[in-house]
Amino acid sequence: MKITAHRASLDNNASWLQSGVDISGITLWLSHWCPTMTQRYIEADHAMKEKALSRL
Repeated sequence: MKITAHRASLDNNASWLQSGVDISGITLWLSHWCPTMTQRYIEADHAMKEKALSRL
């Protein structure tokens, strides 16, 4: 899997949210046009983590 700046920033958005960064700030940082798009990545990130943890 190739790691790009885009992929790295998307991987961090759930961490930013958990650290107290407002979703509107994350949306602006990622250049998304609305918080709904940012929320999709956060939800996908949580789902991927849960799936990985269930394999342990």
